[in-house]
Amino acid sequence: MIRLRGVTHRYNRRHVILTDVDIEIPTDRRVALMAGPYSGKTTVLQIIARQLTPWRGRIERTGRVSFIGGFHTAFRSTMTARQNFGFAAELYGCNPSQVIGFIAEISGLGDLLDVPFRQLGLQNRISLCYLLTYALDFDTYLFDNIAGPWISEIKDFHKICDELYAQKTASAGSIFATREPRVAVKYCDSALLLRDRKLYYYDDLQEALAIVEEDRLAAESLAANPNPVPDLPDKLRALRD
Repeated sequence: MIRLRGVTHRYNRRHVILTDVDIEIPTDRRVALMAGPYSGKTTVLQIIARQLTPWRGRIERTGRVSFIGGFHTAFRSTMTARQNFGFAAELYGCNPSQVIGFIAEISGLGDLLDVPFRQLGLQNRISLCYLLTYALDFDTYLFDNIAGPWISEIKDFHKICDELYAQKTASAGSIFATREPRVAVKYCDSALLLRDRKLYYYDDLQEALAIVEEDRLAAESLAANPNPVPDLPDKLRALRD
């Protein structure tokens, strides 16, 4: 279980992401973290991953929770990918040889594992770090928008990541940040909605998607008519007409 206790987070007075949130998120479900664009989904995921400390409140986690899939900026740029990933494997209590062997076999980038990390292209760094996520054993996997990058130098890499995601979440949970209902349906079976600076968990994904659709239609209506004329009493309406 992942628990947020009194969590508030903001960047400034005008940009508040969460306000005094108390919620429990199951770690044995595939949870879609959903909200509109620029609403703070990634920030919430970073707080759950403990890659970001909330302004107030605390996070309680049981089981092993992953870093965000593909997260690549924490590694030492002067060390090789092999050295970085070996250190990560030891940090999470896994066998470095098995982890690196898994990454080398699937990626086919064995030679690139022995060059400084900074010399790898961005696509290769991200792709390898997605494989690192899948090579390690977690109780809950965290992903932001995709389970593997669409653009990669590794052939059919997104398809490979989809297969790895299905394998891993057959016996583990996930939290998958997205604003697309079709993505939520593909990867998840329940939902966590970020609305009005609060988080709401829905065991029924379809119920959550219905609320997402209502919010979308309301936002479109407001954008089309930002200053609606209020209803007038009959006599005033007659004079206006």
